[in-house]
Amino acid sequence: MSGVNDLLASRQVIVCCGSGGVGKTTVAAALALSAARLGRRAVVITIDPARRLADALGRRGELSNEPTLVERIGTGEMWAAMLDVSTTFDELIGRFAATSEQADVIRSNVFYKSISGSLSGTRDYMAAEMLLRLHEDPRFDLVVLDTAPSRNALDFIESPERLVRFLRHPLFRILTAPSRGGLRVIGATIQPVLKIIGRVVGSNVMSDVIDFLRAFEGMEAGFAERASLVSRLLRANDTAFAVVIAPSPEPLNDTRLLVERLFATRISPSIVFANRLTPPFDAPSTTSEDSVQAWLDDNVRSLHQRANRERDLVKSFVDRMSPSPTGTVDLVEIGEQSSDIHDLEGITRLADTLSG
Repeated sequence: MSGVNDLLASRQVIVCCGSGGVGKTTVAAALALSAARLGRRAVVITIDPARRLADALGRRGELSNEPTLVERIGTGEMWAAMLDVSTTFDELIGRFAATSEQADVIRSNVFYKSISGSLSGTRDYMAAEMLLRLHEDPRFDLVVLDTAPSRNALDFIESPERLVRFLRHPLFRILTAPSRGGLRVIGATIQPVLKIIGRVVGSNVMSDVIDFLRAFEGMEAGFAERASLVSRLLRANDTAFAVVIAPSPEPLNDTRLLVERLFATRISPSIVFANRLTPPFDAPSTTSEDSVQAWLDDNVRSLHQRANRERDLVKSFVDRMSPSPTGTVDLVEIGEQSSDIHDLEGITRLADTLSG
């Protein structure tokens, strides 16, 4: 498929998004393997907390923040990684802290420990940071990103802008202003707000939050710069968004909402992978008098009708996306696989389909 190969040969980032359960992770892995076949050094990373990528590659427990070499094909390479939020956040703190002492103070803060691995907003921003880090890594020509299911995918895309807005907000500057009196010297305007928050989360927690923000002083410029860089990367010409769908009304509706939000954030998908399609059987043209043959013919007709219905759903979905702001969206059909994919051999079969 020249469209897929052109995408793999020309882009530096491919973001795979779609509803849960449509095979998005396996498609992302197959794209990375296909890129390696073209001589590129590709890394596929999942930011979904579920361990589907490790399961699909048959490497459960082996994938981490540090990319692992999965396959070498001539000059091409396929690597894989799985986002570790806490490790990424720790490394980012170490990068922008003025001193090792400042980094240690932040990492030992109770509030930091609670947000570094648990809050969804933290995961979203660290996913964006990890994408940028891999894009900057000289070991790789292409980063293939497997996002969370569609309802959460845009949180990752929008997180850099949210972080920049927060760091520039007057409240952040008030809370990080140096003072010896802690909460007692914060202005009368903000004090009632902090008291309300303190009653909800506990005064000790609120104090930990302010201690964390003050320890963060001087690092906001670095964080804001990284957020701006990844925001530009997501909208760059070298970045493509691939939408993975399955021919079922509910996941298609979820993905349609995702695509609408993508357009609203000035991002246009380049390609749609319609996964798990029933093969387009030719319906029998005659009716057999043999009972067994007639039963087989009825089943083939049923599969033929099902295949047509699925393709009508896919066509309707793609038609509503085209013409996109950047032109026509390519469509790639992927037939239902004969078995679940749980190892590199299965990913290889899927890659064969993509390069068809």
